Amino acid sequence: MKQFYYLLLLCILSTGCVSTSKYTSFVNEQAKAVVTPPQHQEWLTVNLPAAGAGSNKATRVKGYFIPAILYFSWNNTIACELDPQIAATYIRKGIYKAADSLQLKNHLGDKKLVINLQQVPGQFVYENKGQLFNLIFFHISSGEQKITPQPIAMQATYELKLNDGLVVQGSGNIPNTETQTTSGWLSAKRLTWVHLDNFKTEAERMGAQLVKEIIARHNETSMH
Repeated sequence: MKQFYYLLLLCILSTGCVSTSKYTSFVNEQAKAVVTPPQHQEWLTVNLPAAGAGSNKATRVKGYFIPAILYFSWNNTIACELDPQIAATYIRKGIYKAADSLQLKNHLGDKKLVINLQQVPGQFVYENKGQLFNLIFFHISSGEQKITPQPIAMQATYELKLNDGLVVQGSGNIPNTETQTTSGWLSAKRLTWVHLDNFKTEAERMGAQLVKEIIARHNETSMH
C-alpha cells in the first residue's frame, strides 16, 4: 500500500505540480534553438510582426492538490503564449523552404516579393488533472494530461514589386490545424516538447501554404 502511495505521489509531482516559472523554462529550453533566421534573399523578404522580441509567457489558470486518506484530487492548468518573434521564425523558415522547393523565383521572374507577417499562432493550454478514490479492496481513478492549442490563424500581407512599382498586393489567412497532444505517462516537460515539435511542423506548413497561395494569385493575375 505504501508503495502505491509513493508511486502516486511521484506521478503527480512529476507531471501535475509544475510552477509557471518551471513550465516557462521547459518552453524556453526547446524554443530557443529556432531563433536563428534564414538569410534574406534579394528578391524575397519576410518581415516578422511589428512587435519587438518579448518572451515566452506562462500563466496559471487553475492549480490545486487535495490529498486525503480516501481521496486524491489535482488540477494544474497553465496557459502559455510563445514569443511571437519565435513563432514567426518557424513560419518564416517554412516560407523560405517552400520558396526553394516550389521554385518561387521562376514564377516571379524579375519581381520582388515582400511578405509581412502580422498575426501568428503559438498559444496553448497545458492541463493535468485527475482524481483517485481509495476504497478498501480496490481503487478508482481517472486523470488526463493534455495540451490544447488555441486555433489562431496565421495572417500576412504581401506585395509583389517590379522596378519599385507595385504589381500585386494581397493578404493571406492560413487556418491553424494543430491538434491536441495527450499523454498520461510523459513528464510535463516531454509532453510540452512533443507539442512544440508539432507546432514547429504546423507553423512551417502554414508558411508553405502562404507561398502556394501567392503563386496561385500571381499566375492568375499574369493570365489577365
